[in-house]
Amino acid sequence: GKVVNLMSNDVNRFDILSYLLCYMWSAPIVTIIVLVLLWHEVGWAGPIGMGVIFVVTPIQSVFGKLTSRYRLETALCTDKRIRSMDEIISGIYVIKLYAWEKPFAQLISLARKLELKTVLKSNVIRGLYMTFQLFTTRAALL
Repeated sequence: GKVVNLMSNDVNRFDILSYLLCYMWSAPIVTIIVLVLLWHEVGWAGPIGMGVIFVVTPIQSVFGKLTSRYRLETALCTDKRIRSMDEIISGIYVIKLYAWEKPFAQLISLARKLELKTVLKSNVIRGLYMTFQLFTTRAALL
């Protein structure tokens, strides 16, 4: 369970990296060009709008770190649940023999609820992060 979970997380990171890698070198160049063009076209409003974007960027960084922490918590909860499921499957004969299905089902249900709680936290932070990503430019134009 742990190996599959680690592979899933690594593949997800490579997926995110694939569409963000080009911004590592192009973003500073584009920022300078846009700042000069904004100054030329609209005066002080342009650099002030860019300042808003620069203020929001550290906030996005904090959200990214929180997302990373919650992903780790989710991975740990998932590992625990998968380990429990493996133990239940390997001992299914004894569980059926003594009619312990309901207590073990409750155990797995509790583990899944804890896992979903951390997934929800991660998704809320990710949603806030994406909201900043979508509306930072519009807020800077106000």
